[in-house]
Parts: sequence; structure tokens; C-alpha cells
Amino acid sequence: MAELGRGVKAGAFAGAISGFVIITITSIIASIFSKNKAELFTFSVIALLFVAILVLTLQSTVKGLVIGVIFSLLYILIPTQKSIYKAIIFSLLVAAIIIGTLLIIERVSPGTLSKYAGIGNYSVNLIILILLVEALFRGYLLGYFWDKFATTI
Repeated sequence: MAELGRGVKAGAFAGAISGFVIITITSIIASIFSKNKAELFTFSVIALLFVAILVLTLQSTVKGLVIGVIFSLLYILIPTQKSIYKAIIFSLLVAAIIIGTLLIIERVSPGTLSKYAGIGNYSVNLIILILLVEALFRGYLLGYFWDKFATTI
């Protein structure tokens, strides 16, 4: 049971930190590729971006909690010795599942991701790239915090 609590704490911290960093970087990339650059620097857009970063960081924290719980349950099944490597492998597997789901959605309904991301033809490639970078970053943080929250007896 202690491992489950350790996974929750590690996942929450990893989710909050990686979520904030990735969402901020994604917002900057989206603003670079945005079609309406004139509207980008208005007060309402900046305020909306700030609220979106806060809300999405909270969402990423909750997602991190869930990932931390699953990671703590599967920890002994992942074949390597170091926690950071285990967490990176686990995060890449989760990202592969998400990317596969997004590609199925894009195949079933072409243009869906482009329409909602608002960045044109680059959306699928950018989303995959962002998910892979997030998986590596979140995996590293999850493994780091997993070791940090180890109980010493």
C-alpha cells in the first residue's frame, strides 16, 4: 500500500511540473503557427491563455495521479533496474497508446485534429512530437520523484 501512495505523490508532482512546462511550450508553438497573429497579443487572449495554462496544469496533475497509480501497480513488471528507466518506458507506452488513438481518430475523421488544434496541416505531426517529448519528460520526473519518495526503513 505504501507503493501506491508513493506512486500517487510521484505522479502528481511529475504531472504538475511536466504539464506546466509542456503546456507553456505548446502555447508558444501554437502562437507561432497561429493563423490570427494580430489577435494574439490582446488582453483577453493573454488572460485566456493564463487561465488555460492553470486549468491544464491542474488537469495534468490529475492525469499524473492516475499514471502514478498505474505505474506503482506495474512497477515490478517493467524490465529494468533503475526507476527512471522504468518510468520512461512506462510513459512512452502510455504515449504510444494515446498516439495510436489519435491516429485512429484522424483516419476515421480526417482533419479532426487540424480543425481543433487550429494550426493547419502541422497538427498531427506536432501533436505526436509534443506527446513524445512530454512522455520523456514526464517519465524522467516520475522516476525521479519515485526515488525521492522512497520509504527508508
